[in-house]
Amino acid sequence: MTPEQILLTILIIFIGHMIKGFTGFGSALVASPLMAWFMPLRAIVPLMALIGVPSGAYMMAVTRRHIDWRETLLVSAAMIVTTWIGMQVLLTVENQILKQAFAVVTVLFTLPILWNRMPTRQRRSHPLATLLVGAAAGLAGILFAVPGPPLVLYFSYTMTDDVDRFRGTLSAIFLSSGLIQTVAFAGEGMLTPDLLGLAVALTPVVFVGLWAGDWLVRRAPAQRFRWVVAAVLIANAVLLWF
Repeated sequence: MTPEQILLTILIIFIGHMIKGFTGFGSALVASPLMAWFMPLRAIVPLMALIGVPSGAYMMAVTRRHIDWRETLLVSAAMIVTTWIGMQVLLTVENQILKQAFAVVTVLFTLPILWNRMPTRQRRSHPLATLLVGAAAGLAGILFAVPGPPLVLYFSYTMTDDVDRFRGTLSAIFLSSGLIQTVAFAGEGMLTPDLLGLAVALTPVVFVGLWAGDWLVRRAPAQRFRWVVAAVLIANAVLLWF
């Protein structure tokens, strides 16, 4: 990477985690499509997995008393299987095809941001449904670094009445996802010294971004901010297609 690209990466990671601190989601969904302009997805995905581990560990430590371990273990088991499948796709499919697929995924995963409505009635989770959602999250995570949207949509229906359990369980799963992906990338020899060094350098940026988002959330209208983020993501997805 050139010095300009490194600086741009730092800025994008800061913005992505500031948005996560503001809205509660979306660091990878925002950062990954923007970095796809100058980095191949084969570099972006392991980078996001690496920087997701320390932030995931911190969030899990904060919310550990509210984790639903049954759901966490089911999702993690499914992610292990589909992470391996997705890795074969990531290693063999041409980058331009991956970028076009990522453009479609970005639009689909951005629609809930525009919708911005939570279910009013909680539904019971089912082990098979949890496994299927975990499988989808594993594929989305290893291919595009965005495991969150399938999980957020599913748990918003099954944990509507318990926000603490929702946050705690997601935190544990995101840490698990980061660790599973990191092991998979290490096994394929994709964690180069340059990538590891960049991840270490970006870790403080992650925490500063989260703090900035938490500060901003008390000073700006959330819905307007969500619409701006969604508009940028959709426009970026259209351009990524070409």
